[in-house]
Amino acid sequence: MYGVLPADNVPVLYEADAVVVGGSLSGIACAVRLARHRLKTVVIEPRTYLGRELTAALRPWIDLQDTERDSLPELIRYCLEHSGAAGGEQVISGSVPLHPDRLKISLENLLADHGVDLIYASLPIGFVG
Repeated sequence: MYGVLPADNVPVLYEADAVVVGGSLSGIACAVRLARHRLKTVVIEPRTYLGRELTAALRPWIDLQDTERDSLPELIRYCLEHSGAAGGEQVISGSVPLHPDRLKISLENLLADHGVDLIYASLPIGFVG
């Protein structure tokens, strides 16, 4: 039989103003925006790397297809500048290839630059407000 732990016995692993579960590009963009609003933010990623829609899917490129670089979302421009082949200038059939490892590191650096903490290989089971 499983019991319920009293609230004062439940370990608190981390305290933050905002928690983003998942280190996808949208999760990272959200975390950076929260941090810019001076909220102590943490990203909890179940995998051991960020940017899963490009890295886990083995789709390391960004389609530009007649898109002006200036009109791209800030995070996509960041990815192109920091992890694109030849500085993001090489375009193949309307796509810019990315270096997956450089992409993962650049996303980690972006979070660190904004003071966002990162917890890898974890799935939260509860939050206390």
